[in-house]
Amino acid sequence: MDDAAVQGTARHLRASRAGGDRRGAARPRRPSGRDRAKHRPGGRLDEGEAGIVTAYVGILEKDPTSLWGVWFPDLPGCIAAAETADATVIQAAEALVQWMALIEEDGRTLPPARTIEVLRQDVDVSQALAAGHAAVVIRPPFDELGLDETAIRAIDSAAERRGLSRRDLVREMVLNQIAV
Repeated sequence: MDDAAVQGTARHLRASRAGGDRRGAARPRRPSGRDRAKHRPGGRLDEGEAGIVTAYVGILEKDPTSLWGVWFPDLPGCIAAAETADATVIQAAEALVQWMALIEEDGRTLPPARTIEVLRQDVDVSQALAAGHAAVVIRPPFDELGLDETAIRAIDSAAERRGLSRRDLVREMVLNQIAV
């Protein structure tokens, strides 16, 4: 991350802490789900079985003088920046994992993920969208088994060596294991 991105991050965090930015006003609450998100009444993403949230909506912005950035309306202080929009989305998924780990380490609970329909009613989100920024759905790079990022990388590496997708490798391993 270059100096401009760090300065942008610092500005966002100062605004969040000072109360001048509604992005910092979320009250954490533990979600109870993951897998396929379905919308429920009340605007929250439906939660699956695994106890981990499926995805959060991020706002993708381009600062004309520096990098692309993503901030999460439901996750105060969770931001990412990179040279391209695609790289920023990838960085946002990694930032999401790190943010979630810090929250859990602090003994706090994760805020619920709101739908874009509900987020559009948020002043900061509606202003960002009106300014031409994009809403993007960011999923943490976890799998349904609750494996950490290191395990996922090891699985991906093994799958790549075999010319398989992650899903195909895990499926093959499970079928081999239960066939014993």
